[in-house]
Amino acid sequence: MSEAGRQFFLAQAGRLTDAHVHAVMQAARVDQIADSVWHDPRTGVSSTGAAAWVAVWRDKMAQIAARTCAP
Repeated sequence: MSEAGRQFFLAQAGRLTDAHVHAVMQAARVDQIADSVWHDPRTGVSSTGAAAWVAVWRDKMAQIAARTCAP
């Protein structure tokens, strides 16, 4: 992926609210996956079910935002 592509993705994905991501995860029935628990290493907060997947999404967006793509 190019740096421009990464920035475009972040701009578009950044428009999604936690409520949007939560609705997608509920529709995907991720709460039915066993062991849907997320322990945020930065905050120490644990989440379960669809809320865990929202937390993972936010963490991944932060990781992508913190890096750049090679030229």
